[in-house]
Amino acid sequence: MTGSGDGEAVGVGEHPPRRPDLAVMREYVVTVPHGSGAGGAYTLPAVSQRPRRPCVRCAALRDALANAVRAGDAAAEARAARERAGHWRRDHRRVHA
Repeated sequence: MTGSGDGEAVGVGEHPPRRPDLAVMREYVVTVPHGSGAGGAYTLPAVSQRPRRPCVRCAALRDALANAVRAGDAAAEARAARERAGHWRRDHRRVHA
């Protein structure tokens, strides 16, 4: 269970990714701050479709995942991927919701 950490595409006829973060990454806007989930009140300003700073937790999880991949630690990679997918579900809004 190794990979680059971000954006690995699955081609036609290939198996879906085993990491839960890759399975759901296209469903979430991961550059919006916390509080934008289903129960959050965050909205983007009308003049800006993209926030100025990415989510700090997303950056930390991305770094942890990259470190696990570099170290070849499959257990740490799976753990970081699960945390990342859970974070997106809890703290970010869906793209087409």
